[in-house]
Amino acid sequence: MRTAPVKAEISLLEHRLSSMESQLDDMKIDLKSVSHNTEKLIDSIIGNSLTQSDGLVAKYKEIKSKVNEHEELVKKLKWFWLGVFTLGSLIAIIIQIILKLLFGL
Repeated sequence: MRTAPVKAEISLLEHRLSSMESQLDDMKIDLKSVSHNTEKLIDSIIGNSLTQSDGLVAKYKEIKSKVNEHEELVKKLKWFWLGVFTLGSLIAIIIQIILKLLFGL
């Protein structure tokens, strides 16, 4: 007589347990997906030694070194063109002096 409610309760608990196991399996799949995506994200940021791929960090360092090289080149070019301008000015002044002395211009 009392076995019917107990059987119903057991059946309900088995159903809940089955539902919880299904949810746990779904969560395991989601967790694996998140783990895989996290690994891909880390590989893209840091790089992966197995696939010999550089990450964003390596590319950032490469770009930073190229920017530093470019800045050094710009500094050198500024001094070069300053020297060319100064030399040109000196040659123009010398030519003017020579012309004044020779022709009285």
